[in-house]
Amino acid sequence: MQLNPTATCPQDALDELTKTIEFVREQTWTDRPGSHPLNLSPDLNACRVVLHVGQLSDEEEAALQAGAGSRLAIEYRRDWARPSRLLLILWIIFGGSGVVWVYWRYRRQ
Repeated sequence: MQLNPTATCPQDALDELTKTIEFVREQTWTDRPGSHPLNLSPDLNACRVVLHVGQLSDEEEAALQAGAGSRLAIEYRRDWARPSRLLLILWIIFGGSGVVWVYWRYRRQ
């Protein structure tokens, strides 16, 4: 990844960013390398690297912060795969009652 210096992020800071990106990509900080889908995006305005990740253990996060330094910001993605129990309960109550109502309504005819 080629990074160019800006007014807010000089060359020495870019060298730190490059080291941070390499450290995160090597995945020496995790127990299971290759198991985390990573999305790295350099933010040259704030002079940091943003890591978008789904889930990390406390040990992995501590290892990342210790190894990558202060130039790394970790942002967690919301896991949309988990269904909401409230929506399931509401669907069972109201959706199920609607099916029963339609059944009783048209059974009489």
